[in-house]
Amino acid sequence: RTIGRHGVTVLGKDYQCEAIQKHFQKKGNVKVQVAVDRWDLGAVSVLIGTEFYVARPRRNINLRGVSIEALLEARRVLKARHDAKAKLTETIVNDALAHAQ
Repeated sequence: RTIGRHGVTVLGKDYQCEAIQKHFQKKGNVKVQVAVDRWDLGAVSVLIGTEFYVARPRRNINLRGVSIEALLEARRVLKARHDAKAKLTETIVNDALAHAQ
């Protein structure tokens, strides 16, 4: 994984801690090793130099006790729900545009 201005991204979620921030300020975008507990995404361990640091999700998302499988399933459900809404919205917009001409 690569450290960026938002920390380190794991499964689409940004994780951050003070050590990551300081390392990014000194070195910029650099690759680091990340250890993930597949049964608990509430924190990840990031290897900077010879030490591991605990990083937590950047946003106010409670991933404590959430497994990788549960997160992927939640994504699947949300994508299906929002894809259907997006299609409905597209139809409504296209109908409105057709009637406006």
